[in-house]
Amino acid sequence: MVDEELEKMQEALPEYKRESELAEEAKHDALRELETTKGLIEELKLELEKAQLEEQQAKQDSDLAQMRVEEMEKGVANEASVAVKAQLEVAKARQESATCELRSVREEIEMVCNEYEDMLREKDLAAERAEAAAKEAKEIEREMDGLSIELIATKESLESAHTAHLEAEEKRFGAAMGRDQDMYNWEKELKMVEDDIERLNQETRAADDMKTRLDAASALEYDLRAELAAFTESSTRMGNDDNIHAAVDSAKRELEEVKSNIEKAASEVKALKIIAGSLQSELARERQDLAETKERQSAAGGLVRTSDEEAREELMDTSNKLEEAMKEAEDAKLLAAAARDELRMAEELSEQAKTGMSTIENRLTEAKKEMEAARASEKLALAAIKALQETESSQRFEEMSNSPRSIIISVEEYYELSKRAHESEEEANTKLSQIVSQIEVAKEEESRILEKLEEVNREMSVRKGELKAAMGKAEKARDGKLSMEQELRKWRSENGKRRTEEGMEPEKSPTRSSTFAFGEQGTSSNIDNNNVTPETKKKKKKKLSLLPKVLMFLSRKKSHK
Repeated sequence: MVDEELEKMQEALPEYKRESELAEEAKHDALRELETTKGLIEELKLELEKAQLEEQQAKQDSDLAQMRVEEMEKGVANEASVAVKAQLEVAKARQESATCELRSVREEIEMVCNEYEDMLREKDLAAERAEAAAKEAKEIEREMDGLSIELIATKESLESAHTAHLEAEEKRFGAAMGRDQDMYNWEKELKMVEDDIERLNQETRAADDMKTRLDAASALEYDLRAELAAFTESSTRMGNDDNIHAAVDSAKRELEEVKSNIEKAASEVKALKIIAGSLQSELARERQDLAETKERQSAAGGLVRTSDEEAREELMDTSNKLEEAMKEAEDAKLLAAAARDELRMAEELSEQAKTGMSTIENRLTEAKKEMEAARASEKLALAAIKALQETESSQRFEEMSNSPRSIIISVEEYYELSKRAHESEEEANTKLSQIVSQIEVAKEEESRILEKLEEVNREMSVRKGELKAAMGKAEKARDGKLSMEQELRKWRSENGKRRTEEGMEPEKSPTRSSTFAFGEQGTSSNIDNNNVTPETKKKKKKKLSLLPKVLMFLSRKKSHK
């Protein structure tokens, strides 16, 4: 199960990587679009400001030119001309606006410098965070290596547990086979013992018959003695002493043989009774041992089954915990990649700040140029005022017309100039409307990109929280894995003790089965003398001491028959 889950995770990893790469590409595209739109907005703002200034200056110049033309038509002198004074005031106002703009630009430069310093500080902080994230990523990779090593170790332990389980199954199967064989041998031996008991019962009945015969023989002996006495009396009468003595001797010998046979039969009956009692006690003892071994084997089988089930459950728990640890490690890797992307974004923001500084410097240079142009126009206005002051108030319009400083234009040229000023004003208005529409579009694009950035920031915050949660889960998984390793070590030690105990029990069972095996069954049990305890040796000696009596009794019975 663990291997299948790992294969599924490895198959799903490329898809997750592709999705994360696509998300990162979309994020970078959105940032690029934002930067381009910001640059366009700045350029459009500058162009708008320039166009507005040009429009205002063109309006002022056209108004002043119109006023000057009207004054020239009326014949107003330069000193008393309102247009010249207005030009002077406009030049002064332009100078003041240029100085104000220069001040604002300087203040803006100071603000940008402060912002640049803040950005540098943020860049340093981002670099430190990136280094910390890189260290965390390296630590996570080390933890992943450790987890992979632990996974390999758990696989090896799983395989060893599986092999141990198979060995336990084989041992249990062998123990069951040995138990069945022992039970078969015990049943055979029980049948043999029952046959022996039946034979002994028959022999006891034969002994009873022998007793009856003995009684009959004793009665016959009494009769023979009476006959012998009568015969001796008759023999004394007949005088055959030698034949009488011979008959008496033969009768005495037969009587002694009968007595000896009777005594032997009585002793054999007693021995057979003793043997029957001992065999019955042995049979009861063996039945009790058989019941005890059955109970032990059933208990051992139950313990083995429970230990196997516990081992399987523990292995399933470890596999599930390892899968969770692998998933959390993958999440931690993704979050480390997100931290690297944040560092990259911070670097890009610093680059953007640098570009903003360069644009502000360009604006500063443009403002300086405009100030220089305003100063030049101021100088020209002052020169014109001086020239007007130098002219005499008594000169006429003809002298003014003859002078090279005065300008005389026709009405057609005046109308043409006013038409051109009106057209330039309309063009400036159209350009202004276009620029305003472009600014609105750029603002909409900026708002859309800002929304995307907010979404990206929310995702980054969520990923940071997931990274913290994954780190906590990884620590919990590490603690759980250590506890599971300790439990596995305990289980292995307990299982080894159980195996040693189970390995000692089947070695004792054949000795019990061999205690009452005799004849061919005793030789076929193949008992090792080193494994036999002193109690079993004593029992064996007692039983072997009974065997020759039984064999002697059977041989005597056969010879007697």
